Amino acid sequence: MTASVCQHYPRTVLLLAFASFANDVASEVLLKGSLPIYLVAVLGAPMVVVGLIDGAAEALATLLQIGSGYWADRMRRRKPFVMAGYALSNVTKPLLYFAGGWAYVLVIRLVDRVGKGLRVPPRDALIADAAAPGERGRAFGLQHAMDPAGAMTSLVVGAGILWGMRGATTSIDTEAFRALVLFAALPGLATLLLVGLVREERPAPPPTPVAGAPSKAPLGRPFWVFLSLNVLFSLGNSTDSFLIVRAWNLGVSLPSLFLVLAAFNLVSALLSVPAGRLSDRFGRRRILACGWVLYALVYTGFGWASDPTHALALLLLYGAYYGLTEGVAKALVADLIPPERRASAYGIFAAAQGLSVLPAGVLAGWLWSAVGPSAPFLLGGILSLAAAIGLLAVQNRPKM
Repeated sequence: MTASVCQHYPRTVLLLAFASFANDVASEVLLKGSLPIYLVAVLGAPMVVVGLIDGAAEALATLLQIGSGYWADRMRRRKPFVMAGYALSNVTKPLLYFAGGWAYVLVIRLVDRVGKGLRVPPRDALIADAAAPGERGRAFGLQHAMDPAGAMTSLVVGAGILWGMRGATTSIDTEAFRALVLFAALPGLATLLLVGLVREERPAPPPTPVAGAPSKAPLGRPFWVFLSLNVLFSLGNSTDSFLIVRAWNLGVSLPSLFLVLAAFNLVSALLSVPAGRLSDRFGRRRILACGWVLYALVYTGFGWASDPTHALALLLLYGAYYGLTEGVAKALVADLIPPERRASAYGIFAAAQGLSVLPAGVLAGWLWSAVGPSAPFLLGGILSLAAAIGLLAVQNRPKM
């Protein structure tokens, strides 16, 4: 990133964005790119177990985010939670080197997600506090852009490692998987160094309440309406593991899949900052609804895909969905919540979203096995389209 670009962002935003980049370098090829296929191809896990592992891990992470957000607001300290969360995740991931069964993977994934549960709401509150109100979309856009940029780097290097070891293989073995685990260790250390450089300024305490007034600012109806629509959308989100296994089942080789996932993350990174700036100018709900409609189209496409090229093209479009929505949704939460409640609100938002992943993942796994691979994707398309319509319906209401 050039010096001129860096001048447009507060130091805290930049450090946390680069920390996200390093953390995704350590995570993407391991947890998303190869672990689902390793579970199925080497450890013999059925798809219901893949859905259960992803769903349980995300559900645990989001339950913890309620507590971490609340305590970060109460203590008016956010950096310690961020540091502890990144440390726990990046100490845990190398233990996948010893994975010998899906139950072991489940435990490691649960502990790793404890780290996510500790860090995410306080980190997002630090970003919201550091950015001016009219620039939050851009700040969260940068934060999200660095996630897929790190993921893209991880997948490109991972594809090179796998190609060098096994060529254009369509599967993975224990030796190749362990090589990817070792690759992930160094960027995890860099994540901790970057977070350590963050200088936190405590947010101002909330105003002293008058007699008879509630002691905390309410989160408000607009937040709860948006939260409800986001839960509806999340119930159709069966985790990216299903997309990866679907592409693999259609005959995509692993190096090719890694490279296309890298391109998917590049699309997401390139769109994140422009989408944030557009949301600053034209309204966050419109941009978010466009992303949810695109998600519906992609999932419906995966439901009917019958060729490897279909899966590869749809994964690229899926990157556009991520770029349009991830940063914009978090900026919208910041707009709806008073500063002294932001970490708590991010915790509740993430908890509601993540708790939806558990039933969504188990349901998707059951539909895959009982009905067919197309079924979970068609259900996801229907629910996301319904959520987008609901979001547009409340767009122009004065109380929203």
